[in-house]
Amino acid sequence: MYLHYKNKQITGILSVVPSNEVAFDDEIPNYSFTAAQCMQLKKVMGYNKHRLCKSRDACISDLICHGFNHLFEQGWLKREDIDALVLLTNSPDYPVPPTSNVIQGMLGLKHDMLCLDINQGCAGYMVGLSQAFMLLEQPEIRKVAVVTADIESRTHSYKDRSSYPLMGDAATITIVENKPSADIHQFLKMDGTGALSICMPAGGLKEQANEDSIRMVDAGTGNIMSRHHIRMKGDDIFNFVMTRVPSMFGELFEHCGKTFDDVEYFMVHQPNKFVLTRLAKKVGVSTEKMPANVVENLGNSASSTIPNDITFNLGRRPETETIPLCLAAFGEGLIWSATIIDLGPLDFCRMIEMDI
Repeated sequence: MYLHYKNKQITGILSVVPSNEVAFDDEIPNYSFTAAQCMQLKKVMGYNKHRLCKSRDACISDLICHGFNHLFEQGWLKREDIDALVLLTNSPDYPVPPTSNVIQGMLGLKHDMLCLDINQGCAGYMVGLSQAFMLLEQPEIRKVAVVTADIESRTHSYKDRSSYPLMGDAATITIVENKPSADIHQFLKMDGTGALSICMPAGGLKEQANEDSIRMVDAGTGNIMSRHHIRMKGDDIFNFVMTRVPSMFGELFEHCGKTFDDVEYFMVHQPNKFVLTRLAKKVGVSTEKMPANVVENLGNSASSTIPNDITFNLGRRPETETIPLCLAAFGEGLIWSATIIDLGPLDFCRMIEMDI
């Protein structure tokens, strides 16, 4: 479907990443491959380093509250101005209650607001922006905080060479408001028939925790994991990205009467360097225009990769400039989505670290 929003604007983006940086080379002993095989994977997939929480007690609320408190201290955001908090995550603090309500209480936010948890992963940022744009149609809602957060290092097995080297922990806060601006066009599609291509088999009511579900076993590929770790059907996901995603860009740009030259960057969810470089080639844009460097420096932080892409690659430029961008994501669900937006000038566009 095509969604059209008027007079909506992002006014600030903050990324929060752990200060702890771990190199792939130091993790090679965890995997069943030889060192030579691991180094070949490193070259093909773009394994390099990622940001991981050191504490096993770390929760997404820790990263999120650190980010909000930084915004409050800098004077870039006031507690009383937040009318809605939309949280996108697949690693909440608790199954119950909603983590967004926990954060509301921890930060001492007002009662007259909406707190909403949405169970989303890689395409979560796009879903969150869509939800924020629609909420802003209500006269009582003037400022929405779209929050993405995941501690991916806890949802993937540290012995899974296919995914763990790519995972990164992070949280981001994006402020969205009603402001006179150019129209925002969004493409959004979902196909639940492929939903189980990315799945954590146990932990929900479908398969509750038991002795078998928590046991670490060979998943059949030499990757050791429990059924409480996320599993991905790599071939299915690659085929999904290569067949469904490329046409999305052409359809969106044609629909709103723009060309690829009208945007400066394609800020696309970064699953790994291999997929993203091939996607760029398939779409017909240069790798310079579709950066693939976040996943090899920070890791794949699920719904946080797009705002991390912006803060990592653009720095403070959006604070003083207006930069035409195409934001795009794809992932579990299956979901694929893209948005054309003029970003900036922003009140803030920063990345900060947290010792956690």
